[in-house]
Formats: sequence, C-alpha cells, structure tokens
Amino acid sequence: MLRLFPALAVIALAVVALYQRNQASLRLRGEPTVADLQIAYDAEVSSGEDALHDKNLKIVGAQCAAESGEAFSCQVGFVKTDEESERIYLDAALVQRKNEGGWKLLRGLCRRLL
Repeated sequence: MLRLFPALAVIALAVVALYQRNQASLRLRGEPTVADLQIAYDAEVSSGEDALHDKNLKIVGAQCAAESGEAFSCQVGFVKTDEESERIYLDAALVQRKNEGGWKLLRGLCRRLL
C-alpha cells in the first residue's frame, strides 16, 4: 500500500496541473469578466471619442453570451459613483475581443440621451 501512495500523489499532481492549464486556456478564450468590461468601459471613456458615455460608472455584475466571431453581448449591472444611493442600473453592452488582447466596447453602458 505504501508503494502505491507515491504513484497516486504523482497522478493527483498531474491531474491538478492539467486542470489548471485547461482553466487558463478557457479563460483566454472565454467570455469577458466584470474586470474586463470595466477596463473596456474605462478605455472608451478616456479615449474621448464618444462624449455620450457617463464618466462615473462602476460595473458590479455581468452575464455575457457569445455572439458572432469574438463578440459577446452582455447584460451589465452598474452603479453611478457620483450618486449617494447605491441603486443598481442595468444596461446591455456589446464587446469584442481585440487581436492584441483585451476587449473593445462596441455599444452600451449608459450613453446619455441628448
């Protein structure tokens, strides 16, 4: 029995390593996270290309589904950091994976009405 234990330990370590590698691979190909969406939103706001974005949103949750190619549609929950209430707003957003890594916000996240 003692001779089997080292072999089981090696197998267990191999399984853990394989699992971690697969999780990393899925993460690279998977849907955007809340952090990914916040970074894409912040980049869009700071680019100054579109003055219709509010500049004070903090994303607190998201559910995303694959669209065509590298695009994902997401239902996003966010708070406005300049409001005293902790009201959660919902919006739809469309993001696309960039070739160089990261995400590009294509549509959504509280564009102001004129």
